[in-house]
Amino acid sequence: MLRVAAGRAVYVGPSLRLAPHSTSVHCLVVGVDAPFDLRVDGIPDVVAHSALVSPRRVHQVVASGHTMMFGYLDATAHRAGEHLDRMLDVRDGFAFGHRDEDRLITLANHGTVGEIDELLCTTDSSTMDVRIRAAIDHLADPDVGPTVDTSAVAVAARVAMSPSHFLHVFAAQTGTSFRRYKLWLRMLRVAAAIADGQN
Repeated sequence: MLRVAAGRAVYVGPSLRLAPHSTSVHCLVVGVDAPFDLRVDGIPDVVAHSALVSPRRVHQVVASGHTMMFGYLDATAHRAGEHLDRMLDVRDGFAFGHRDEDRLITLANHGTVGEIDELLCTTDSSTMDVRIRAAIDHLADPDVGPTVDTSAVAVAARVAMSPSHFLHVFAAQTGTSFRRYKLWLRMLRVAAAIADGQN
């Protein structure tokens, strides 16, 4: 199952068996039928049923079971602090043991896409700087095609900020870089297009 919506993507299925990598946004990892190993350079491997990985942290998920759930959530889909507050063990930019772990596993096995989405996302970004929110809305606008300049300089000017201040505030508000956020939006558009049957 793959669900793609504004600011988020949820995948439930076989482990993707990815090499060490980092993501552009927060990733909530759940071992649905068995725990998994989270491998990170510099810290001992952690065996867990759930983990919250911060953006841009290199890690590897090694599944011991068949089914995994990965919830990719950007700053417009949730407040990272809400999920972080639900984790029982926080260390080195990672968090383990989601308080709703049993419910997440149940929903991954038997729930609807809407129920999973509701549990993962709060869709409340009211604390976000209005200029950063305007920049994100501009980047996510489906009418903003490849001919529109979406460089940091152009988007900063659009929201009346200097490029350096814009990049600093953007990273502080979203937890990721402007460049990585643009890549995330492109991936969401591709996934949505494939879900709609496009090549």
